[in-house]
Amino acid sequence: MTKQRIQITGVYSNLTYIEEAGDVVGVEIYILSGGSGYFATVQIAEGAPDDPVLVPVKVNGTSIEITFPSDSAIGRDRGNYHGKITALGLSGKFEKETKRIFLKRKKSYWQ
Repeated sequence: MTKQRIQITGVYSNLTYIEEAGDVVGVEIYILSGGSGYFATVQIAEGAPDDPVLVPVKVNGTSIEITFPSDSAIGRDRGNYHGKITALGLSGKFEKETKRIFLKRKKSYWQ
């Protein structure tokens, strides 16, 4: 049996528009490869989308760690992100939160 290789790069999102409230809520992480490794564009929305941030990603097999500067809103409020990538998406959590989130592998909310 051959083990299937999981693609690390891609868009992982649970961003959703709540029509009744006119709000966008959720998290979107877009992982891409650069000359010196992997990077992620991360955007969080809690009513209105925050500005996206670009940060490095550490990859170990299918496990990832996204490190945010401690003076950034995400780093200060949520901490770093740890997750595991599967063929269906990305499951993980921010260090300062207890709830794990699943981000489906799909097109960006903005596409």
